[in-house]
Amino acid sequence: MIAVVLAVLDSLILITAGILHVYWSRGGQWGFEQALPTRPKDPNDEIATRRPAFKPPGFLIRMVGLACFVGAGILLARSGVITVPIAPSFIRTACWVMAGLFLLRTIGDFRYAGLFRRIKSSSFAYWDARLFTPLFLFLGVTTILINLLAE
Repeated sequence: MIAVVLAVLDSLILITAGILHVYWSRGGQWGFEQALPTRPKDPNDEIATRRPAFKPPGFLIRMVGLACFVGAGILLARSGVITVPIAPSFIRTACWVMAGLFLLRTIGDFRYAGLFRRIKSSSFAYWDARLFTPLFLFLGVTTILINLLAE
């Protein structure tokens, strides 16, 4: 029962993230600036005008959205909420991979994102510290629990 509750909660989070990524891939701007790491235009002036550290193409943003939807389905299948014509061993392995990716994102890239980010004075860093990194930690831990409790 706990696995089902966690899977539904995680799936709602992933579906929401998926919808947001599809929105961004189609040109939507709400929250997009806060979701991209930035760096100062002048490396010697941390407070100077900032520019995106990278500009992901629309198809890549759509792929992240698709991955969120697929991940939600995998969690729901693993907990038994839905049935899919995929081998249970594949679903189990996919859950472990997802948990690993969520936890790697929690650790971060040691520059812009994650627990060990060095750049801390941007809008992205603000939201990463308060929302993104804790959310990825939550998803990583709950995905592990779903996988263990669904045995």
